[in-house]
Amino acid sequence: MVLKGVRHVLGRHLARRRGGPGLKNTLIQCTWAAARKNGSNLQAQFRRLRSRPATKRTIGALAASILTAAYHMLKHGTLYHDLGPNTSTAGPRPFRPGA
Repeated sequence: MVLKGVRHVLGRHLARRRGGPGLKNTLIQCTWAAARKNGSNLQAQFRRLRSRPATKRTIGALAASILTAAYHMLKHGTLYHDLGPNTSTAGPRPFRPGA
């Protein structure tokens, strides 16, 4: 039995859940919408990762990408700029000496 305010039960420490209660649900809904957007970087990432059978795990990975992008946009005060579907499948970058 866990009493209010008690974080140790049977010698184990119980982790406290953090974050907004509706943040995960909203983020998952946004991720499904982004995965359906034609010609976007997130749709291309979804198709690459969806080759595995775990679709919900793929959505979770995309949600983490969206959350990371949102964090950096808020931190730096910039707007989102989609790079397009061919950014990660373009192959190796050419060698530039001195770069």
